[in-house]
Amino acid sequence: MKRRHFALLALTLFAPLTAASVSHACDGAAPAGKYQAAAPSYQPNYQPNYRPRYEAQHAPRWQAPQPARQAPPTIDAGVGYQLGGGGFGFESGRVTIDVSGLELDCNVVNWSNDSIAFEVPSMKLRRETHATLDIVRADGSIYKSIPVQLRGIAIEPEPIAIQPTTFETTSVDTGALATDSFFAETAPPAPLAE
Repeated sequence: MKRRHFALLALTLFAPLTAASVSHACDGAAPAGKYQAAAPSYQPNYQPNYRPRYEAQHAPRWQAPQPARQAPPTIDAGVGYQLGGGGFGFESGRVTIDVSGLELDCNVVNWSNDSIAFEVPSMKLRRETHATLDIVRADGSIYKSIPVQLRGIAIEPEPIAIQPTTFETTSVDTGALATDSFFAETAPPAPLAE
């Protein structure tokens, strides 16, 4: 009897309850009508998964290596650079650098279809700053925008030198001024207004 109850308990916990499993577990000793078979549920919008089983089991478990994020190149203000490549155009265009919304023109030294030589304008910056280097063709279209870190000329505060001050005293002889002829003449007092 204990064995039969254990089998029923295990069945109710771990397996779906069907008429066949109940009769098998109880060896037909279960009273009729106490257990009912589960009715199959019909799902009209059921879409079977047509993916073959071997695909899910044999899917690669590795990923291709991701390219490392590289920091943008650092360029120095006031220095000349040369860009190689192709398709820049045969007519001379412009190279600009955008620093926090301020667009500055670089001095283009040499322009060809294969390379551009230019000088970044000199500027003072407190620290390295994010900037964008734009290569603009002669027709005004941007060939490429390159994010860069711009390193400017360091701003160094001028030293403040405190000079010791010396006070010089001069003595005035008031006796000589009092005997001067200009001060000797006195004007009559003005009449008081009534």
